[in-house]
Parts: sequence; C-alpha cells; structure tokens
Amino acid sequence: MFAHLRPRAAVRERLLISYIDPAYQLKNKLTLTLWLMLLCSSAISAECVKDPVQQTKTLFAKGYFFYAWSMPEVMEAIAPQLSDALKREFHCKSKGELCAMGADPWLSAQDGEASPPHVFRQTKRNGKVVVEFSYQFTVDSANVRTQSVTLWFSKTKRGCWLMEDFESPDGNSMLRHLNEWHAKPQPKR
Repeated sequence: MFAHLRPRAAVRERLLISYIDPAYQLKNKLTLTLWLMLLCSSAISAECVKDPVQQTKTLFAKGYFFYAWSMPEVMEAIAPQLSDALKREFHCKSKGELCAMGADPWLSAQDGEASPPHVFRQTKRNGKVVVEFSYQFTVDSANVRTQSVTLWFSKTKRGCWLMEDFESPDGNSMLRHLNEWHAKPQPKR
C-alpha cells in the first residue's frame, strides 16, 4: 500500500553505509570542513575594507547595533582599544544592569532615526583620518534636523581601516565615555 514511499534499495544501502562506515562519515566531514573553511576564508578576506568611507557605510548598514551587542564580523572592523571597551559594556549588559550606553550613539537619543540624505565626508583631524556622516535626525515629521557623527579610523599594516573611536552628535567620544564609566566603582544593586 505504501510501497511508493519506501526508499529504493540503493538509497537504503547508502543510508546504511553512511551510518555504519566510518570512512564514509570521515569523507563527508572532510568535505563539509573544506567547504566551511573556504566560506570562512572568503568572508574574512572580504572584511578588510581599504576605504574608511566604505567602512563607515558598512558599519551603518550592517553593524548599526555594534554598541549594543557583540557581532564578531563587526568587531573585526573595530580597533582593539575600542573593542575592549565595548566588551566591558557587553559584559555589564549581560548581567542585566544599566551600563554606560543609555542611548543610541548614532543619534544621541533613545528615539528617532537617521533618515536620508546620508552624506559621508572623509577628512583629517589631528593627523587622523575621520569620516563625518551626516543625516536627517527624524523623530516625527515635525521634528527633523541635520546632525552628524564622526568615526575615527586607523590603518593596519595590511591596509585595512579600523574604527578607533565614535563621536556622537553631541560631541562625546564613545571610547572615552566607556573607559570613564567602567573605571568608576559601580553601586551594588
């Protein structure tokens, strides 16, 4: 009655071999491992962005919440000093506590969004490469204003650009704020 639902003999035999034969299992594991290595190596090499403006666009588009939770692919685009400060923040938040970051640093607010037009401009300040990202800060149709953030970059030996610091629209340095906040003794709750 249900004969058409039974696997054919060859399929049954392959399934049986795959469960019993360690060589067959090893071959499948090696194939899977090689595919994963190939995918990972291409993803890692793609992370080396050689243009700070493009790095800013990527952080905004794909890593917007880099300040709120750890995203390994985004953390690779952040310089070690800022990355360490963010990890202390993530650890604090993982305990369910109120921590240093109380608002969205892209906006310097808890509500609103960065609406187009988005303008990216690379300049130098104090000998450092910075990208100023301007946008329309929008809470509602009656509350719209232009504001900007500044991302500070350093170049690695490989020519990749890493974000060293993030300056919010109110002019505060994320690195300085995180380091100062986490250096203070926090009250026990």
